Amino acid sequence: MADNNTLSARGKMRNTAPKPPGAKEPKRGEFFCCACGKKYTRQQAYFPMSRSILYKGNNGYLPICKECFEGLYLHYCEVLQDEVAAVERVCQKFDIYFNMPMVESAMADSTGTAVIMTYISRIALPQFKNKTYDTTLDEDEYAAAVAERERKPTDEEILEQRMIEQGRREWGIDLKPDEYAFLDNEFADWNARCAIEGKSRESLVRSLCVTELQQNKALSAGDIDTYNKLSITFQKQLAAADLTPKQIEDAERATEKPMGVMIKMFENDDPIPKPDPEWEDVDGIMKYILVYFIGHLCKMLGLKNKYSALYEEEMEKYTVYVPDEVKDGDSEDIFDYLLENGFGVSESSSEDGGDEDGEEE
Repeated sequence: MADNNTLSARGKMRNTAPKPPGAKEPKRGEFFCCACGKKYTRQQAYFPMSRSILYKGNNGYLPICKECFEGLYLHYCEVLQDEVAAVERVCQKFDIYFNMPMVESAMADSTGTAVIMTYISRIALPQFKNKTYDTTLDEDEYAAAVAERERKPTDEEILEQRMIEQGRREWGIDLKPDEYAFLDNEFADWNARCAIEGKSRESLVRSLCVTELQQNKALSAGDIDTYNKLSITFQKQLAAADLTPKQIEDAERATEKPMGVMIKMFENDDPIPKPDPEWEDVDGIMKYILVYFIGHLCKMLGLKNKYSALYEEEMEKYTVYVPDEVKDGDSEDIFDYLLENGFGVSESSSEDGGDEDGEEE
């Protein structure tokens, strides 16, 4: 990055160099244009002036005449289709100071004259002394540096910088954001699959992640030797962290327990609470099992217990008793009675629980 003092020093150094050894002043009538070969009796008015040290031995004039100089500019105008770009290209070729405001001024005032001729005459003014195209490059570099310092970073750049700072704090090495993301993902994957407890083991796992990153970079670069060396290092780091496949398998076997033991452990640590009463048997499945299976079985076996009592209570809901006034009649009378009066339970039947001889229908 060049500051103003540096620019000034560079300009003085370039333009105060001594005349080349053995250089002689050309005689009158011996000035030739190196482009067209035309001979001139003097340089003034026929050759463009130059501030560059390259032409100091030529009395400060370019080695081509103004006619060829203008012709070269017109050629670049046709090729580049841009007058400003043509002026800059000519300035590059002959080490002429290029200044955009002066080009714009020359374009505004060049009526009937090529822009480059108006520009070259104005660059010869005293305020542009000791300035060449190298000065233009220095000024552009300085302006770009100033603009970069004054430019506000975008949201993406701020986020990227934060990622870099966080990654540097966490991993302790300078990497790119995508490389930090790879390390974070690998560490998270190891942490999800294996128990990483203690600072020493965490440090070993982080070293594993870094080695994996270096392996990928070596493989991408086609550096197989480095990849093989890193693979050996990776295996050693796995063993040091007790994370080789055999070590993990042995550790898992040592902690294996039967399913019943695991359930008991879970119940002792965090037993499953009983459901609320309204959610205990929503579909009535337990009732069906207790009444229609266990209760029915107990009734068949002649067992007197709560399950047979539940069965009898449930069957009572669906038992039909014939009233006393019609139970001694024939079947047709009973049938007619039921059709006319529906199904019901007589008072006497409901009191004594029905006949034991099987008056149930």
